[in-house]
Amino acid sequence: MRIPPEKLQKPFIISSVMFGGTLLGLLIWAVSNVHSAGPLFKEPGKPENGSIGWAMMFGITAILGSWGGGTLGQSDWTRYANRPWIIVTSCAQQITGQLIWEPFQLLSLLQDF
Repeated sequence: MRIPPEKLQKPFIISSVMFGGTLLGLLIWAVSNVHSAGPLFKEPGKPENGSIGWAMMFGITAILGSWGGGTLGQSDWTRYANRPWIIVTSCAQQITGQLIWEPFQLLSLLQDF
């Protein structure tokens, strides 16, 4: 409470670089163990009632609704990542047998391996 916000910029930059390095390391680990992008990239899309447009709108609305409350104060911004995190999740599913989307849960599981 006594530290002014402008003094916290350097620690935030350092932690962001370290966090980015951790995510890059997870991507390299996952792809090198599976030697591909994993099984999630081979599954076909399965829209309900054959309407892809409405299925996409439902998905977008569901995701934006769940993000709305936690966007301002949540540090778990990695779920906004597109390709690299999906690849890690897909490869980790093949390696561990579990579908884990949260990076902290995946790192916790890897420590138990």
